[in-house]
Amino acid sequence: MSGILKTLLELCQGRGTPAALPAGTGVMNAMLIGYALTSVLALQVFRELRQALPIAIGAATLLALLTYIVLTLKRRTPRAPQTIGAVAGTGAVMNMVTLPGYLLVLSSGSFGLAGLVNLVTIGWSLYVVAHIFKAALDEQFGPAMLWSLGYHAALLVCMTALEPVTQQTPVAMLMPGASSMGILSANPIASPTDVLTGTLAITMATTPTTTTS
Repeated sequence: MSGILKTLLELCQGRGTPAALPAGTGVMNAMLIGYALTSVLALQVFRELRQALPIAIGAATLLALLTYIVLTLKRRTPRAPQTIGAVAGTGAVMNMVTLPGYLLVLSSGSFGLAGLVNLVTIGWSLYVVAHIFKAALDEQFGPAMLWSLGYHAALLVCMTALEPVTQQTPVAMLMPGASSMGILSANPIASPTDVLTGTLAITMATTPTTTTS
């Protein structure tokens, strides 16, 4: 177990490869469960348990499905257990690392700082998934980042379709690592087309609205 955690921490720092994880589906399933559980914790900042649980399960399912699709397109499906486990496991780690920061920022009422935290966690998630895809797909970092952008965009679109993003649920929480979890990414983290749109969405999600009488 300590070896698995060490590998996940290295992946979160852009080091190591998913091949260092055990190849069986047991570890992959454990990583997916861990991702879902940490996503529930992140989502409960904004939602009740009965609402957070199905969203977290949906996010974990989409994570596995989208990662498998990427591997299939590059004909690397034998690497699926380790790659899916790496994406889910690092997402769980990032959720636990960033959640205290989110709670602290939100309790302070600083929406500008909350937007900055969202942006940083989104960038971290994009980088970590790109690093994992680089090794799993035998790509250079540039093409791997494009795959990461596509993966995050697809995740955001699917999660938005299942659970529309509201101003009560920051965009960064829906991403696999963006508060990680990215679950409703707030972690909706990236825009379907580019990072600029994603940044705008985050800003809108973390800015309080005003009403006029």
